[in-house]
Amino acid sequence: MDSWGSSYYQGSSAHQVMPPSLFHSFHRPLREKLLEKPNMKIQVYCNPDDPWHIVGWIAFESLPDCFILHYVYVKDTFRLHGIGRQLLSKVVPASNRVVMTHLTYSASKIMGTHYHYFQRFKYVPHAL
Repeated sequence: MDSWGSSYYQGSSAHQVMPPSLFHSFHRPLREKLLEKPNMKIQVYCNPDDPWHIVGWIAFESLPDCFILHYVYVKDTFRLHGIGRQLLSKVVPASNRVVMTHLTYSASKIMGTHYHYFQRFKYVPHAL
């Protein structure tokens, strides 16, 4: 919960327009509500030798006609090692359209660089 909130606050334009306390006062209840959804899942990426050391995770809903990607998180130290790509490849079906509810500057840059892979990904923040 905390890694989602703090990384999204820093990685989006939110930190430019509001203090952290204001952002977390409305965004934390949104995250809590998402986590209570019946189709919500979180896939964790960890070190196989130390399963308690979480390196990253992906929060998503897999519906019959749509895949909803809520957030992908990878710890700073482990970024640029393909972990986010591995998480996506494990859970995102090849045929479904993908709706994203959160988008950070880093994700935007990655999507721009690898546009061919992300063509079917659509950012729809109101899908919450």
